[in-house]
Amino acid sequence: MASKEQVLDILRAGGETEEAFGQGLSQAQREACGTYEQWCAKDVLAHCAFWKERMAGRLAAAAKGEALDRTGDYEEANAACFAEHQHEAWQQVTDYAAQAHRALVAAVQAVDEEVLNDPSYSPDPSGRLLWSLAVGTGYTHPVTHLAAYYAAQDQPDKAVQLQERANAELAKLENSPEWRAGLLYNMACIHALAGQPDAAMDELRQALTLRPDLAEWSKEDTDLASLRDRTDYQALYVD
Repeated sequence: MASKEQVLDILRAGGETEEAFGQGLSQAQREACGTYEQWCAKDVLAHCAFWKERMAGRLAAAAKGEALDRTGDYEEANAACFAEHQHEAWQQVTDYAAQAHRALVAAVQAVDEEVLNDPSYSPDPSGRLLWSLAVGTGYTHPVTHLAAYYAAQDQPDKAVQLQERANAELAKLENSPEWRAGLLYNMACIHALAGQPDAAMDELRQALTLRPDLAEWSKEDTDLASLRDRTDYQALYVD
């Protein structure tokens, strides 16, 4: 069971991480325009803000005892978000990101701690608790995207260090096999994107041991594409 204060602490760390990310970019990186297949820095921040805004709405509904909406089609929602913010200026996007983050923090503050830990309020098919969804949306999800951005910008050390710091913070919240598997899986993805396949394989192997249900998704996950031709990767999926 995670306390509300723990969740808020993690969200504060998430906000600081995104601010530091923006401050560390060059002007060219801030002004760059991406494609739906290859997001620029603005696209990443807008995407994360969109899902924070959605999560804040769900938490607000939970605080009122209302039924929570299901996510629907992720790809459709992501495409709509990209199209809406693609041509906005850096300041517009960062203002949106800051507003969405504040809304998420305020929504967590307004929800009873018992609701955050009550499985009956989960809108997720897997039954993840609201506190876990809030942390995932406000911290885990943005960190993985920021780390992936660094990897794509040929900054593998930054990518790995960011994910390692995040995992160290997230590990304080829970110690279940499922939770540890998620952290290992995210680390495997970043190591794979950063061109460190041996480390990625070790973490992926551990993650799938703890959570075999991740296997099907891992076969499709583009973050792991660089591992596909390895015999030790293929051996993971031999019955």
